[in-house]
Amino acid sequence: MAGRLAGVKVSPETTLATDKAIYPPGGVVMVDTQKVELTAGQRRFQRFMLDQDTGGAIKAPGRADIFMGIGSSAEILAGGQYAEGRLYYFFVKPEFVDDYLKMMPPPKAPKSKSTAATTPPTQVKKSTKVVTPEK
Repeated sequence: MAGRLAGVKVSPETTLATDKAIYPPGGVVMVDTQKVELTAGQRRFQRFMLDQDTGGAIKAPGRADIFMGIGSSAEILAGGQYAEGRLYYFFVKPEFVDDYLKMMPPPKAPKSKSTAATTPPTQVKKSTKVVTPEK
């Protein structure tokens, strides 16, 4: 069963599982392989993914599993998935971290609560008609 890394849920065809004794958790990875389809054999599968699953059964440097989802269709896809491919990991060198942080814009200040107090709240009913309370 797929899990979480740092509280982030795994996502079908976006989460990768590898041996965490070899690959770092949370790594950004470009995956280039073939993916099995329910109706059309295999197709090229090339995308950025997040290495966020533990891959408990994966104990080798040349292996990775693509999380296919939950349910019977996902189970069929995962069971038929076997293809060679390439993994490209992206890392920021530690000596460049400070430079990258300097390039990021400063965080925006939170909106003032004073405007929220002067604006009357709106309510949405089941008919999706918006009703504004009278003053």
